[in-house]
Amino acid sequence: MPSSARRRYFELRRKGLKGAAAARQVGVSVSCGSNWFIDAGSMIIPDPPISPRFLTQDDRIAIADGLRAGRSPVVIAAEIGKSVSTVYREIGRGRKENGEYEPWWAHNQALLRRQRPKEEKLRDHGPLKFPHDHGQRMFTLRG
Repeated sequence: MPSSARRRYFELRRKGLKGAAAARQVGVSVSCGSNWFIDAGSMIIPDPPISPRFLTQDDRIAIADGLRAGRSPVVIAAEIGKSVSTVYREIGRGRKENGEYEPWWAHNQALLRRQRPKEEKLRDHGPLKFPHDHGQRMFTLRG
C-alpha cells in the first residue's frame, strides 16, 4: 500500500472523519485502517502549524519512505532539508519495539512530548517586581 494512502487516511482522521469513513475514502478495508490507527498509537492529536525547525508529518513520512528505499540518513536529511543529526535522532526516537520506523506513531509521540504539562507561572502570579526597585516600579504582563 503506498504511503500516500496512509497519509490521506490520517489527514481525514485529523479532520474528524470516523475510521471506517476514512478507510473507504482512501480505498482500503476498515480493518486495514484500524491497523494503521493502532500502529500509530491509537490516538489522533491535533497538528497545529509550528516553527519550520520542527519535523512535520510529511518529513517523517519522507524519512520512512527513504529508509524503506534503502537510502542513508544523510541522503534523507538532504532531501527534506533538515540536519543529519535531526534525522538520526528522529529515526532513533521513532522506532517501535520491532525496530521499524513508524512515521505516524513517531509524529504522535513528538506531539505528546511537545505538550507542556505545567501551568504558566508568570501569568498566575501577578506583576513582576525587580529587587533593586524596592517596589517603586512594577511591570505587568499583557496578553
